[in-house]
Amino acid sequence: MQPGSAQPEAPWQYKPEATQQPAAPAPTAGVVADSGEEPAPVLQQAPEATWSASEFIDHNKGLNWYLHLDASGLTIGTAFHPYAEFKSFALIDEGTFSSIILAPLKRFLPPLSVYISAEDQDRIVEVLAQYLPMEMREHDAIDRLSRRIRF
Repeated sequence: MQPGSAQPEAPWQYKPEATQQPAAPAPTAGVVADSGEEPAPVLQQAPEATWSASEFIDHNKGLNWYLHLDASGLTIGTAFHPYAEFKSFALIDEGTFSSIILAPLKRFLPPLSVYISAEDQDRIVEVLAQYLPMEMREHDAIDRLSRRIRF
């Protein structure tokens, strides 16, 4: 501490003239110097923090997020897909949730994937089964590779 000061001196202060010279080794706590000086003060350990991060940020979902199934087809947000666009559907288990894969009739269109929660699964499959045949299907090669590399 400085004489006449009530505040303890910070353990480190910026000194521009000292940036040109190599830093002196840090004092070793509790070691007595050969010159008979007092032992160096015990340095406090720097504070640490540990936490787990969420895998995703939960955002408020707009109208495009919600799905609707009825007698005419599937509506995703503002896009409508009649059942006549699809030849079948499959239920794929994804672990904690499932996905519905709708196979298109047109050869070069990609399948439409819709993720669903476990509590909605039975109701959704029941509605789709009234209009489309259900087929047993596994993940394709690209999906299996993506899952293996955790993409």
